[in-house]
Parts: sequence; C-alpha cells; structure tokens
Amino acid sequence: MISGLLIAAALGAGAPASLETPAPLDGVNLRGEMEAARKTATPAPLAGKPFRIVIPFVDGRKRDMKTFQSPARWTYDYRRHVLRVIIGLGELTSTNYDRFDKQGLRTLPPLQTVFFNADEIHNDVFIRKYQRQRNYSEEGALATIITNYGLAVPYAPGGAASALPARFEPLMIYETQLDPRDLRARVKGLTLVVEGRLTALGQQPEVFCGDYNGTLAARDTNDTVKLVVTAHQCFVTAQIDNVLVTDRDNNRITAWGPPVRR
Repeated sequence: MISGLLIAAALGAGAPASLETPAPLDGVNLRGEMEAARKTATPAPLAGKPFRIVIPFVDGRKRDMKTFQSPARWTYDYRRHVLRVIIGLGELTSTNYDRFDKQGLRTLPPLQTVFFNADEIHNDVFIRKYQRQRNYSEEGALATIITNYGLAVPYAPGGAASALPARFEPLMIYETQLDPRDLRARVKGLTLVVEGRLTALGQQPEVFCGDYNGTLAARDTNDTVKLVVTAHQCFVTAQIDNVLVTDRDNNRITAWGPPVRR
C-alpha cells in the first residue's frame, strides 16, 4: 500500500508543467504580449491564452477619448437622483479603422471592441474653416492623440458567430435611485471584469493595428468643444465567457456567463 502511494506521488511529481492551466493575463500583461507580438517577426501565437481584465468604471461626464471609448462608465442625474451604470462596447468598422480591408476584417463577423488600456495626450487647437474668397472662421478644439489596446469580439444578434456570454448585449444600462450623499461611496471601486480567451479568426497579423483620424462633437450635451482625434489602435480577437460588475470589496453585483469557480 505504501509503495503504491509512493509510486503515485512520483508520477504526480513527474507530470509535465505544460498541463497546468496558465494564469489569465491581466490588462497590463496582455498589452505587453500584444506589444511584443507587434515587434517580433515571427511571434508566438496568442490564441488560446486566457485573460481576466479589470476595468474601473469612470465618470461619464469627462470629455476625453479615454472616457468616450471606455466600456465602463457611470453618470448621475442630480435632478432625479438616479445613478446610471453603463456597459458599452464599441464597433470596429471601415469608418473608424483605416486598415479594415487590408487586414481582412471585412470577411470576419461584425466586431465589437473592448478597450482596456490607453495612453492619451491633448492640446488646445483651432479649427479653421475656409469659405469663398479665402474668408475663414476659427473655432476652438481639443487635439487628442491616444494609443489604445483592445479586444475585438465577434457579435451577431442571435447568431452562432457571437462570442459574448448569453443574455449579454453590447449596450447594457442599469439605473437605480440613489441619494447624492451616497454617490461617491457607491461608485468608488466599481469595476467591470471581463474574462475569456484570445482567439485567431484569420486576420493578418494576429495582433492588428491601425489608425483613426477625425473630429468628434458631443451634440447630446451643452459641451460645444470638438475633439480633433488621432487614435492609434491595436486589437486581438477574443471570446468573452464572463462579464461581471463588482464593488470595491470585490462583491459581485451582477454577472453574465456560466458560474466562475474560484
């Protein structure tokens, strides 16, 4: 009996380390893997690697690209005393990504974007509009240059091509009555957690990067300042298995996807 236990222990000790489940990549490490893949002539495949990305909810009133592109935002209506929590993915199309056709993205299912890491700098500028007889007018604007990293996730409503959890849609909005005195405590530490694995859908290269140049204006607010945007964007395709919203104590507020074993 003892010898049998010793043999089993020896076999367990000799098990190859490759059978162990790799630790999921967080946002910082995933960005590092993507940057390394861009700089390597023959990068190691990323497909199949798990990830667990934690994205803080940000104040949706901020007028910058990091806020506009964040998938996790909150706003508060002081008149109605209503907190609105917004999970909003973006779209990757030929109008906001200049290498859409060159990298074979048109042959893929429609892609939703989840930005998780970004660097942004901005400066005040003037936009000059020319009219007849060389007359022109100028208006103030904010020039912003942003470098961001994101997941590109297939999504087709009700279709097999979707790589999002069941019941989860690209735009989810939750509203609740909240006393303004409790606002800061409620939103502090509020986070969006995205879990899944990286995939390869035939795009070339696996980590694909491109640019967007244009202007943005927030017509739904009283903010008249336009953003003159230069965005350098890098993506990798992914399957999202779980989406969670947690508070500052890491308590789960809501979730989509199968139960996660810890």
